[in-house]
Amino acid sequence: MTPSTDYQTARAPEEQLLLDCARTVVGDTAISPEAVDADIDWEALLTLSNRHGTNPLVYRALAEHCTAPSEQPIASSEQETSEQETSERDTELVPAWVLDELRGVANDTSRRNLRYMNELLGVLTMLAEEDIRAVPYRGPVLAKQAYGDVALRRFGDLDLLVERDEIPRIRSLLKDRGYAPRYWQQSTERLSTAQQRAYTRYCRDYPFFNEEKGVEIELHWRVVSVHFPTSLTLDSFWDRTERAEIAGREIPVLSVEDRVLMICVHGSRHHWERLEWLVDLAAVQHQSEIDWAAVARRARRHNCRRMVALGPLLTHELFDIPIPDPVEGLLREDAGMDDIYGTTVEQLFDPDFPQNFATQRIQSRMMERRRDRARFWWRWLTTPDRPDIERLALPSSVSYCYPLVRMLRLCYLAVARVSGRRTAPGSDPDLR
Repeated sequence: MTPSTDYQTARAPEEQLLLDCARTVVGDTAISPEAVDADIDWEALLTLSNRHGTNPLVYRALAEHCTAPSEQPIASSEQETSEQETSERDTELVPAWVLDELRGVANDTSRRNLRYMNELLGVLTMLAEEDIRAVPYRGPVLAKQAYGDVALRRFGDLDLLVERDEIPRIRSLLKDRGYAPRYWQQSTERLSTAQQRAYTRYCRDYPFFNEEKGVEIELHWRVVSVHFPTSLTLDSFWDRTERAEIAGREIPVLSVEDRVLMICVHGSRHHWERLEWLVDLAAVQHQSEIDWAAVARRARRHNCRRMVALGPLLTHELFDIPIPDPVEGLLREDAGMDDIYGTTVEQLFDPDFPQNFATQRIQSRMMERRRDRARFWWRWLTTPDRPDIERLALPSSVSYCYPLVRMLRLCYLAVARVSGRRTAPGSDPDLR
């Protein structure tokens, strides 16, 4: 099943140029002069590239293919990064100020990512010495494995898969390393014992921030939110982890098939609103030998077929990557995929991406069966998240009432919206 609707005809020249630059990760190294024409709104391109997290890739592509040989490409994160002096270049295609701005962002990203990589290796060493199992994913590990260079992918934190029972020990170790919990509300100073238990029972991650180093770490003991009725659990991944050499160190990593699962589930959960996630998937598809039959089996077994199949379908549309036969099998099983695919492609470059309750409607559509969509909505209504737990410190004896707190809070927000009353910034948990 490959939808036949041509979604490319309505793309603005800035959108098409952004895609052309992104396609360089899959071996399409030439950008035609026609793609960089006088109709390009360069301010719009920079805004678009920033929103989609592709600035380093865009700079590399334009510097290598749309300028004179004297232009310097992005500095590798494995090399000392230095400020580059602006030299003579062919400015007929790309204005000098555009390359200057992109270069500045790309070099800042390279320096920042290298700092994050060094911190990740330090934290993994600390946890290994305490015999605590932790597997990094996304962030610098994905950048290195998929792109071959940590400098080419933007990320905001370090994500670690850990066992839930180890959270108290890891929290104590991170505190000794200068980290403090990063709560949803700035006014939250600490959590009670009951709140800590509720955090690990209902939520999926626990963020920590080191102010001196400017590094955030998120501990994940769930692969997806409990809202999603899938059986994709952390236990599914532990026995399939591998060892890989990253920055001269051998560390535990996800198998490439599980890497594909994680990228697809994460992207589908967010309706693939950012191009960088599709570039991640395309880069992994290009760089790695993937057992797609195993990916399809796991998608069926864990009840996430639609979320997994949508990713390769989109990289086929945007990057001309052939759809693997096992994924074709998943698509043939899903009569509702065509509509989801169409709306996903159309909204990719839509600056007015729906928020609030529309986000949950989109997420529920990733469930194929009606009973799963019903379970999704019930869990969303009754499962407290971080704002619910932080707002009210219930005594341990009645901590089971947090689901009721969640429902009452959502009712308040719904009434506030209907009546036109304003709520405090950051007080809408239903945005998540």
